This record gives sequence, structure tokens and C-alpha cells, in this order.
Amino acid sequence: MCVVGRVAVMIAAAAAASVPAGCSKAPTADIPVPRRHAYPRIEIPTATYRTDIIGSLPIELNEATVTAIDSPGWLTAGYKSLNTEIYMTLTPLAVDTEQELIANRVERLSMNTGGAATEVVETVNANGWECTLLVTPYGSPTPVQFLAVDPGRRMLSGSAMTEGATSAPADSIRPVVDMLRRDITHLLMNL
Repeated sequence: MCVVGRVAVMIAAAAAASVPAGCSKAPTADIPVPRRHAYPRIEIPTATYRTDIIGSLPIELNEATVTAIDSPGWLTAGYKSLNTEIYMTLTPLAVDTEQELIANRVERLSMNTGGAATEVVETVNANGWECTLLVTPYGSPTPVQFLAVDPGRRMLSGSAMTEGATSAPADSIRPVVDMLRRDITHLLMNL
């Protein structure tokens, strides 16, 4: 959990502890309450994967995605029923420009968050790829982004864009964010 997330949890815990006993308006029993409007639940694709290729790199994508190669080294994987697409780029790295290219990509990913609270998860997979996953669950059109570096060789980066993510209620967009996190984590760990 990022520092901002930990602070938010501590604030929420302190606020809950400060409520005097007996002041809660929560019902004593779980009573179903009819809603004026019902919204259909979205179908989240299962965690089943297939191998695709970006440039010369095999990657594992959810079987529910439809892919398009935009140009060499560029791939779009779309979850059509969820109005969500992952835009990916594979960039070759040279020793003299590697740090500059990585810094540029990190800056772009950071700008995509729009300053919203973002969880950053860094890891190194079994094949030595240095992976960073950024999850911005609320207020960003790109709620899940990633950067994976195969030092001295290549860099894979991507942003998942979900239509309407900035205006959707948190409980509506969260299942999509969780699914994207699951699928992109799978992709990163299997490079």
C-alpha cells in the first residue's frame, strides 16, 4: 500500500474510533432495501490467457481481449464489453540512452495519473525484468499502467484506458480496475 493509502487508512481508523458507542445509525439486522434503479452487473472476464506477440516479445494477454498491431512495437489489447483498452509499446534500449528513455516514460505515466492517489508496486520477475505497476483506482482515465525494463535490451510500457473512468462512481469502476490489475500483473510476471 502506498504512503497515501496508509495515511487514508489511519485517518479512517481514527475517525471510526472517535464515534461514541450508540451513535451509529447502522441497522441491527441486514434488511434488504429495494432500489429505485437497478443497474446490470458487468461480466468480468475470467483469468484465462493466451500468448500474443509485440515486436518480437511474447506476452500473455487475457483470452477475452481483441488485439491490434498499430505498428511495429505497438499493440492495443481491447476488452470490448468493458470499453477498456490497453495500449502497449515495446522500445529497444541502448546503453547510452537507456536512462533517458526510462525517465521519459516514467514522467508520462506519472502525468497520466492526473495527480490522483496512485499505488505503485515494484518487482523483478523470474526472468530479470524490472516491473512497475501503477494503480490509480479513482479519478484517472488510465487506472492501471505499467513499465517493464529488460536492462540493456528493451522496455515494455502500457496504459489501460477505460472510457468514463473519471466520472464513474468508485464502486462501478473498481471491478474493472481489479481485473486490469490481475491481468497486467500476470503479463508482467510472465515476460
